[in-house]
Amino acid sequence: MDLQAAGLHPQLFQSLPLGLVLLDRQGFVAHVNPSAEAIIGKPPSETRWAQTVREQFQHKNNDSNEVFLRDGRSIHVSTCPLPNRSGQLVILQDMSATRQLQEVLGRQQRMASMGQMLAAMAHQIRTPLTTAMLHAGNLEWLQEDKLCAAGKNALTTLHQELVAIERKISDFLLFAKGGRILHDTICVNRLIHDLKQNCNNPNWQNLAIIWNTDQIQSSLFVLCNRNTLFSVFSNLLNNAKEAGASEVNLNCSCDEEWLTISLQDNGKGLLDSEIRQVMQPFYSTRPTGTGLGLPVVKLVIEAHNGTLSLSKGRELGGLNITVKLPLQSSLTKTSSREAA
Repeated sequence: MDLQAAGLHPQLFQSLPLGLVLLDRQGFVAHVNPSAEAIIGKPPSETRWAQTVREQFQHKNNDSNEVFLRDGRSIHVSTCPLPNRSGQLVILQDMSATRQLQEVLGRQQRMASMGQMLAAMAHQIRTPLTTAMLHAGNLEWLQEDKLCAAGKNALTTLHQELVAIERKISDFLLFAKGGRILHDTICVNRLIHDLKQNCNNPNWQNLAIIWNTDQIQSSLFVLCNRNTLFSVFSNLLNNAKEAGASEVNLNCSCDEEWLTISLQDNGKGLLDSEIRQVMQPFYSTRPTGTGLGLPVVKLVIEAHNGTLSLSKGRELGGLNITVKLPLQSSLTKTSSREAA
């Protein structure tokens, strides 16, 4: 079929950024422009369009004119009849970039909403928490001579935990407002030691936590917020426990630039599709989950100029989570960076 006979300008047909496929009256592919070849490839000669559709396209999207290719790209398809019923013109438009942009914008909007919600929740919790701290402090002082040693320890622990919760809320509020939260410069050895102490919690007494810190250098430092980092690893351990894990391996290593902490558990793990979505706010694999745990963890790690990645576990068969934090070679280097 000749392009001009079909009422189409040959040069325009070839140069248009839209994918154009010209079909003859019997439904055979007569001409394909370069943009269409980039989308579906070049069909062999004497190929029916219906055969190309079966080979190239998957299921339809909600929009009846939008389909998915086998490689996952989203394509908008429309048709236009030619004059005198001599055939059809199929118009293909790759919508993948548009859909990705929409997903990114939607994710950013959800993250902004999540930040506002976290800030509002923190403010609501802070008021009764302050009252509880005040009463716990007064009770500790009033009952100092009346309680046994165990009672005093329990009351002291209660007050300390309330203070710790208030401090975490303050840090998350500062984080949600976009303030600077990295105010602690800690030696790597000290940070790992404090993380171990933080993990020594009755909540995880049935969870075997195994540390491997042989590759840690004492001359390197981390610019961080200790409390929010503790919250990050507490969250990750809670996730492992809720996933049915009985063992967690924490492998720590560092080079001149990065501190890497890899957390591997023997829980039920995640599917590949779940790993791709689990970082999105409000997505959860548990019916009672909020879908906020890992997104908040990711935000905190990124606020430390670090990275967070997930993959299927190899050794234990559960989930492998890797946290990377940038290192400072010395306190002098840290101070010079802050001054700059």
